[in-house]
Amino acid sequence: MSCAVWAAVAWRSQDDDDPGKLVWWLAAQGVGWLMLAAVAFLGRGGLGRPAVLGWALCFRLCGLFAEPVLEDDHFRFLWDGRVFAQSGDPYARAPAASFQDPALPVEFQRILDQVNHPHVPTVYGPVCQLGFLLGHQVAPGRLWPWKLLLLAAEIAVVLALRRRLTDRCLLLLAWCPLAVAETAFNVHPDALGVALLVLAGTVRQPWLAGVLAAASGGAKVFGWLLAPFLLARRGRAGWVAFVLTLAALYLPFLQDGGRAEFAGLSAMATGWEFNSSVHAVVSAVLGPTAARGVCLVAFAAVWLAVWRRWRKRSVGTVAPPDTALPGGPVFGAFFLLSATVNPWYLLWLWPFVALRPTWTGLTALAAVSLSYCTGQNLGLAGLGPSDHPVWVRPVEFGLLGLAALVDMRRARPEPV
Repeated sequence: MSCAVWAAVAWRSQDDDDPGKLVWWLAAQGVGWLMLAAVAFLGRGGLGRPAVLGWALCFRLCGLFAEPVLEDDHFRFLWDGRVFAQSGDPYARAPAASFQDPALPVEFQRILDQVNHPHVPTVYGPVCQLGFLLGHQVAPGRLWPWKLLLLAAEIAVVLALRRRLTDRCLLLLAWCPLAVAETAFNVHPDALGVALLVLAGTVRQPWLAGVLAAASGGAKVFGWLLAPFLLARRGRAGWVAFVLTLAALYLPFLQDGGRAEFAGLSAMATGWEFNSSVHAVVSAVLGPTAARGVCLVAFAAVWLAVWRRWRKRSVGTVAPPDTALPGGPVFGAFFLLSATVNPWYLLWLWPFVALRPTWTGLTALAAVSLSYCTGQNLGLAGLGPSDHPVWVRPVEFGLLGLAALVDMRRARPEPV
């Protein structure tokens, strides 16, 4: 049933004018979660690991034949790949600078017309840009090479963690509807950074861990939040490899005043807000500028507290295993305090929720897709394209709060 639903999504995604996209997009993910729960909790004897992994691959193969749903970020990926191939620097100019280019092929004129925020330089790191470049070299203006790269990244995550997971946790990792929707269908690049992060936590060679940790941050800056935890017990070799890899990735784009992806990230950090929780509340009281400062300080305090506790617990270990990395609290706090929380951002929580499932983590992965209920997707004229109706965030974060209360109650010691 789950595979049939994803196949139906792939079929209906071909219709650009379908007014019911939001309904069936959310319904498909809901069915995915229900089928996952049915196998995990109601099945007798389970499917067996080969069947779980085989069906997970089938879900993702449906995405190879689909168009992205309710998303247009993929046009930026295709555009960046062309610019990288043509100029060697995808960060040098914003897409809008090419609006009047008479030499632009018709196919890329169509792609450029659909790039969102065309006046803002790209926000994707060098590792993603290398992936976009590879896709352009294989098939210019086509998404299927990029889809295959992301499929390989997801397979790497599952293979790296499969021996560390129970059958139910492997089922969650392999069948997670958010991962299927945002990677196989909407082709967001976060799975690439997540895969590099997971591999950095599982390899034994310190230098390789350093290379992979740097590459994870080079795909998306979220990866750097866990880099110190990954390298703390890896010795000097890990840190040297980390620094050298960062230099190799970024120095070509920082020459002559270049800023790599940081120009675009700066514009995003100072001017964008979407699906925030704590930040939205603080912003309503202090204003958006002060809210960003307050939330940044709060996250720094949380990160330092997690670091201190983790260091204390890992004393005496040579290299903490990936299961000990505090990805849940670090990424969870970061997203609660962020001004922008897109659904695909929570893929950074995905492997850590599978390693240590909690109701809070599961609810976050499931409820974040409610953020697709925007003025544009609902067809509400009284709202901005990215604005939410008043009920969306109370429902989304209310469910998250209830799940957190359940987890706290379960963690409370029983009275003697």
